[in-house]
Amino acid sequence: MSDLGNPTKKQLRRGLLKQRLALGAEDWRGRSDRLCGHLAASLPQAQTICAYQSFRQEPDLTPLFQTLGITWGLPRCVGADLVWHRWQWGDEYANADRLQPGQYGILEPDPQLPRLSPAEVDLILVPCVGGDRGGYRLGYGGGYYDRMLSEP
Repeated sequence: MSDLGNPTKKQLRRGLLKQRLALGAEDWRGRSDRLCGHLAASLPQAQTICAYQSFRQEPDLTPLFQTLGITWGLPRCVGADLVWHRWQWGDEYANADRLQPGQYGILEPDPQLPRLSPAEVDLILVPCVGGDRGGYRLGYGGGYYDRMLSEP
């Protein structure tokens, strides 16, 4: 029997994903747009940002991709690692229709795009299942971002 007062990470993930996936399309879009508005106002000096493509109703960052004239880094899952590629809205190889589902069904950039080291970026926007006021995040459990963020 599980301890209802102290859920496991797996139980938390399941519950949080269930709540997120239960959002109606209009509510989800409104929340995504509000987040993008806050981020756009907070990022005036960033020139290169590593981000992600929305998956399982994560916030959709497309409005940022379209309106901020900066270089983005988008990841591909390669083995146990994230490989980042330079991506800029409107570039021939960076068009949204050139993104392809990767091993988890998440849209990934063309592997022919130039690589980008996280050390070259001003900010990394990390997806998550949930987080708390202390800044702790709960990911999907694969450890991809944890490994990347722990590198010097």
